[in-house]
Amino acid sequence: MLCVPEHTASVYGTTARSMTYAQMHDAVVAAQVRYRASNWGAGCRVALMLQNRPEFFTEFLALNGLGVSVVPVHHQLPQAEISHLLSHSRAEMLVCLPHLVELAGRSAHALESNPAVVALGEDPPARPLAAFGEAGRFAEAAVLYTSGSSGQPKGCRLSNEYFLRMGDWYT
Repeated sequence: MLCVPEHTASVYGTTARSMTYAQMHDAVVAAQVRYRASNWGAGCRVALMLQNRPEFFTEFLALNGLGVSVVPVHHQLPQAEISHLLSHSRAEMLVCLPHLVELAGRSAHALESNPAVVALGEDPPARPLAAFGEAGRFAEAAVLYTSGSSGQPKGCRLSNEYFLRMGDWYT
């Protein structure tokens, strides 16, 4: 399913490794248990600041499998741009690598919406029970942002159908 060669691992300060589909499945299910227990589901948006590490894919698949839309956030963006992405996307939570918690906190807590900041692997905060949005092929899967070269970055809402079509195209 996933391979992190030695060179790539050294760039991200992680270990070289590979994951089979079965291992990824188990990791995704374990993450889903944490999120489901705290009422995260369809209609929610969660930002991920996990770099290009295997954990990004685990969390993305876990959240998306529950119907949560994911907002990838690059950790090297200026704090103001991270705050903009969080505010504009209306992300309720930002999951980040432990060494990025301080940056994530500064970016999130300056906002009126004050999204929760959670280090990877920690239990997410409980959400109130609420009617969840729709899930399915045409539901929102992610919000990806432009570079913002001509102004503020703009969010592009992508559906599950989009990702399925891209998978077909790559195949």
